[in-house]
Amino acid sequence: MPDSITTHASSRRNEKGMSEIGRIVEQFSQMHDGGAWHGPSMGEALEGLSAAEAARRPIGAAHCIWEIVHHVRLTNDQVRRHLAGEGAADEADWPPLTETGEAAWHDAVDRLQAGQRALRDAISKLPAARLHESIAAKTHSYWHELLGVLHHDAYHAGQISLLGKGQDAHAVLAAPGRSPEIPESADAYGWLVGSWELDVLHYWTDVAGRGLKAEAHFFWVLEGRAVQDVWIMPRRAERTAVLDKTNDMFGTTLRVWDPKVQAWRITWINPVTGARNELLGRWSGKDVMQVGTHSDGTPIRWVFTDIAPDSFHWIGESLNPDGRTWKLQGEFRARRLARSSHG
Repeated sequence: MPDSITTHASSRRNEKGMSEIGRIVEQFSQMHDGGAWHGPSMGEALEGLSAAEAARRPIGAAHCIWEIVHHVRLTNDQVRRHLAGEGAADEADWPPLTETGEAAWHDAVDRLQAGQRALRDAISKLPAARLHESIAAKTHSYWHELLGVLHHDAYHAGQISLLGKGQDAHAVLAAPGRSPEIPESADAYGWLVGSWELDVLHYWTDVAGRGLKAEAHFFWVLEGRAVQDVWIMPRRAERTAVLDKTNDMFGTTLRVWDPKVQAWRITWINPVTGARNELLGRWSGKDVMQVGTHSDGTPIRWVFTDIAPDSFHWIGESLNPDGRTWKLQGEFRARRLARSSHG
């Protein structure tokens, strides 16, 4: 016990003698390299991760570890630029992944760590008298900004730790993007990746006046050779133990690219109703046309139309017994849900 008391007292004397700038640099060192009070540092959270693990999306369309690494590097560099009186960088806050190989991943981590060292060096050179001055063209001080980026890095270090642990079946299934085996011109579904809110206009009958809402979530899977989704009606927050089975949907679509037919083989399954449909999908002008059959052999056609970055119109029809006319079965208007800038 006496030894621990002596050590604690010595530590307090050292902290008292350390400058405010020195304490900030120490906090950044612990946050980046290890010894942080809150848990794993950024470096510890990234240690041993492969490129494939860094690019996986275990939480649907949320940012992957690799994207977070780019984002943290750019944020740290922007703060360093403020300290040095430099202008803003040209790179976007969340740059897209353009390479996903091991060499590119190691380079991303090296650049992050080099940027962290540069930031600490810039902080250590900041005169103590300027710490509480306002940053040019900003309404806050250098101290406020440094505290903010310290919290920012702690947030993302925890996020990386959680994502790194999420290597379960969902993580193995998910993919960071389209496989290079699929021509960009044939990518009929990549634009859907993300989450959507749906206004239900027709589901077997006209339900437009009921104000029904649904949700849909799309993501790349199987090394980017397929797009999978989940369609849910009513929305998860509105589902109860007793559901109206006539307007109940909790199903999934798997769309797999088939180079032999230059189209997507589509399987839709809704276990709630036992529905199972098989279709082929491809671009048709500005629409995505999908044609196939119900499990009972009835011809069907489903189309994504009025496609925009943040909206689309989905129409599903089945062929009437006369073999000439079509019957409306489903109709949805979709709006993309906003994505958090921090995944």
